[in-house]
Amino acid sequence: MLPLVSEIWQPPREPRAFLMAGTIAVPQFIVAIAAPCVGHYAEHWGRKAILLIGFGLAPIRDAAFAISQSPFSLMTAQMLDGIVGAIVTVMTVLVITDLTTGTGRFNLARGAVGTCTGIAAAMSTTATGVIAGSLAREAAFLTTAGVTALAALFLWLFCRRASRANISIEISRPCS
Repeated sequence: MLPLVSEIWQPPREPRAFLMAGTIAVPQFIVAIAAPCVGHYAEHWGRKAILLIGFGLAPIRDAAFAISQSPFSLMTAQMLDGIVGAIVTVMTVLVITDLTTGTGRFNLARGAVGTCTGIAAAMSTTATGVIAGSLAREAAFLTTAGVTALAALFLWLFCRRASRANISIEISRPCS
């Protein structure tokens, strides 16, 4: 998203560099602040509720990139990106922990999820670049908003409510 966002801004050189630095630093700062809160509320409200908040904010962020070009709205969208980033990062670790507790396979699962995330990021960047190049930046942002909205809908409709208390895994150990 940031390469497309950087094309939107056309201020003089110095403020542009400052704004681009802010679009990188602000979400990271928000992730650092919000991550403990995400973990806390995930224990009280459940994994699905927190994931729905994160997945619900992502299309709003993407649509904000499409509809406005002001630095204020773009920084606001990046703040939403920080919140979404905190939710996705913390919830990924919590869900993997819930599913692999007692199996000794947390690192394997985390590596597999990380690999899938990297592949998805590469495919998403390529697809949005192709859409932006052939149609327009706004079409790329709106396509991303549509995909993230579908992901939120899928989560809401098909994923059951989960918390540490109601996850049980039967493990068959071939060496036992």
